[in-house]
Amino acid sequence: MSKPNALGFVPMSTSPSIKATTTTAAAKTSQSCPDLSKASGKVVADYLTSARFLNDKSGLEAFMQELNTSIPPSSSSTSAVSPLPPPPASLPVPSSFGALLYTAQSVQLITPRGRFNMSVHESGLVFTTPKNESFNVERAAVRDSVIFSKPDLYTKNQDKVTSKMMLVSFSEPVPFKKSKLTCLCMQGEMKNVVTYESTSGPAPDVWFSSVEKSLSITAFKPEPAHFTSTSGLPFVQCYSKTDQGTMYPLIEGVMFFKPPRFIPRQKLVSIGVGRGGAGGGATRYVDMVLKVEGEGDSTDTVEFTNINREEVGPLNTYINDILTPAMALEAKEESDSSPLLPKKEEETPSSPPSGPSPPLRSKRGAAALALHATRAQINGGALDSEGDESEGDSNSEEDVEFDEESDSDDSSDGSEEEEEEDDDDEGGEAELMQELEQLVEEEEGKGGESFKRQKIE
Repeated sequence: MSKPNALGFVPMSTSPSIKATTTTAAAKTSQSCPDLSKASGKVVADYLTSARFLNDKSGLEAFMQELNTSIPPSSSSTSAVSPLPPPPASLPVPSSFGALLYTAQSVQLITPRGRFNMSVHESGLVFTTPKNESFNVERAAVRDSVIFSKPDLYTKNQDKVTSKMMLVSFSEPVPFKKSKLTCLCMQGEMKNVVTYESTSGPAPDVWFSSVEKSLSITAFKPEPAHFTSTSGLPFVQCYSKTDQGTMYPLIEGVMFFKPPRFIPRQKLVSIGVGRGGAGGGATRYVDMVLKVEGEGDSTDTVEFTNINREEVGPLNTYINDILTPAMALEAKEESDSSPLLPKKEEETPSSPPSGPSPPLRSKRGAAALALHATRAQINGGALDSEGDESEGDSNSEEDVEFDEESDSDDSSDGSEEEEEEDDDDEGGEAELMQELEQLVEEEEGKGGESFKRQKIE
């Protein structure tokens, strides 16, 4: 055994204990080398990091780069990996939209479902998804809009509902992806504060007002004076086909949510509510049936089913007192504003009418006509039961016109003959009027209550 040196250490080459330790460490190192035919990439990396390239990061990186370039790629692996498709190109913004006014990030849409970035232009909207899928809403494509609170069965005061909705219905479909949209419906939360045109406020107020301004529309809103359910809410629960939702009766039309749909009153042909079972009022639920204008002359039927029977009263009040008068007033306004029939062109004095002058009715002829009509009115009840006689005396308007023509023909051969007969006409008129008055007095003297009643009618 070697003696220790001046420092008290035994030389390594002569120390059997150190030699044995070195041999053991080498054995452990050789044993810890992984089997490359079975080891995973992590095991190999750990081995290289802890054994060969301990505290030599640059050497490890150089080794891995050399290893990567030395192994050729497999043909099967390259064919299995295909490049990612390029993102879809967003739709170009039409020049008619004008300048960009405002951009809202991550707006929640119910239809179509998802979150979109909304770009508000002077005359249109652009909605874009995070995947760069977009659709445009032109001002000309918008028909109606409704702002309402998200249905809440337990909050009667709609101002306290924090989730607000805006429905925009289209007059023509708007393409998006592989479908066509008939409307869009967005949702905003009152707790979210946003800024637009140096004005800060709740998201629904800012977003909805910017949409109204861009599309040049004024959104409808449910009014308690137009409809309130027995529960004090502006809607009733019902089904539309298999969709359970709520129906909002508005003076402008009927809206269902969800899926959202608005039927304007201009499209309504008829509307009615109520359906009884075998026992009359035995059924618990009723239906509201709407006939809506379809394509061409066809009509479509829209049914809102499973409405609580207690809502029949409020719904009928809405139909009879709110919706029907509004439709009648609208029809009258359209009738008054419609262009009149073209007037018949008046003939100028320079071009006299062709043919003989039309006959003029004499005063005597008019008095005789009045006397004839009065006799027919007085004797109408008795003559009706006399068969052929009733047909002769209670004449229709054609018979009266026939008498009028015969009288006028006798007295309208020319203006000169009329002047000569004026005196005779005045005398004959006086006699006929006296006879007429006498006939009326006699009938009233006989207790002619029926005649008085006929005159009143």
